[in-house]
Amino acid sequence: MTIEPDNAFGGNLLEQIFDLWVEPELERRGASLRRHEVERVLVILAPGRRVRVHINDEARFVAHARVSRPVAEGEAVTLADIDEIESLRPDGIDPDAGWVGFVLLGGTYRIAFDFRRNRDRASRLLERAEEFVSTACDALEGNRLGPCIENAFAAAELAVLAQMYLIEDKPTRDHAERRRWWRDWTGLGNAPNEQGEALAQLGKLRRAARYAEKKLDASREEVTRLVDLVGDMIAHARGASGW
Repeated sequence: MTIEPDNAFGGNLLEQIFDLWVEPELERRGASLRRHEVERVLVILAPGRRVRVHINDEARFVAHARVSRPVAEGEAVTLADIDEIESLRPDGIDPDAGWVGFVLLGGTYRIAFDFRRNRDRASRLLERAEEFVSTACDALEGNRLGPCIENAFAAAELAVLAQMYLIEDKPTRDHAERRRWWRDWTGLGNAPNEQGEALAQLGKLRRAARYAEKKLDASREEVTRLVDLVGDMIAHARGASGW
């Protein structure tokens, strides 16, 4: 996301970048840079590591921009050549790291950030979720509803876990807590409500489906609907993770 600090959110975010990271880093280095001399900043928030703060030439971004003059292929472009930055992202950082930064252009700060963490891990979880839901579809095709539900439940949990990892480095491993988290998450509008209901329903059916402790009270039509919703959960999680 790229914003300009001409509103309350942008202005507050810029101040936080300076207060939380830039000024302490300048003090740590013993640098004499003044605020207006800080033209580029990239703060990298990698899980389990010290926050890294890159300033000016250290901060490397890839930008989509409009330039103020014709530029030949391979020709160097400086900030003085740029009229407008349309999007901004860091160059070559750990895909599991969150980040925030800015570029000062023409006296205006262009701020960009993506606080999602563990995106590479989330992607691996979603690949496994797709394997489980594929197995669920195979079981459904053979009218094996118990194995279908068990595999659909595993896929749904992995889709939820992938989204938890985007904001937590050590999400809960407890099934019930995970379902509560997902219920609250969907209740806040972060994912469709029917996806929250799908995980809850699969959780209720799972003991009968896996352990045959009682009759499995679910029709083929209902199980088909739940499997379809799990596919939607995986797709939503991929969108949320940006992969």
